[in-house]
Amino acid sequence: MELEFEDGSFDLVFINWLLMYLDDQQITLLRDRMHGWIRAGGKVFFRESCFVGSEGATPSIDNPTRYRSDEEYMRLFENGFSLLHQGNVKIYEERFNNPHQHYWLFQRQMLTNHRASSE
Repeated sequence: MELEFEDGSFDLVFINWLLMYLDDQQITLLRDRMHGWIRAGGKVFFRESCFVGSEGATPSIDNPTRYRSDEEYMRLFENGFSLLHQGNVKIYEERFNNPHQHYWLFQRQMLTNHRASSE
């Protein structure tokens, strides 16, 4: 959560099984930071367990994981990003009978110059 990069440093950010360990406020902070780090038109791809864990288990008291719905992830990334693709990871469904491993591919929205467009 303390990473810092120059604005426009990346074309792509890849996240795997990280966001489920963060609360909504931390995800929002990370999303806003990534929005700066990713160049305009760049992408963020992430994969998370939804509803239940990778083995189908729900979290216990000793497990800090928060299994959100895919709609919650969509809502958390709706500001500053456009959804390009989403779905579930088919191999988990086929091999492990677990349809709850989801992925999203978002694109950083282009910034518009409101001042230029109003002149």
